[in-house]
Amino acid sequence: MQSSVTASPYEHPVRVGLHAPAEGVRRRAPLQVARIELDETEILKPAECCDLAANLAGCLSAMAS
Repeated sequence: MQSSVTASPYEHPVRVGLHAPAEGVRRRAPLQVARIELDETEILKPAECCDLAANLAGCLSAMAS
């Protein structure tokens, strides 16, 4: 078993998005290679979609109540 108490930063940090279950990726990527985190959805383009997403979230929230 390998473990670490600290995570030292790499010279060139990289974020990679994967469309895969986090647990499956954790089984394949050792701790020395990657820190696997669940990421939140982010709207990048176009900016108008932010308003549409907020409206949809409000509708879904109302439906769930």
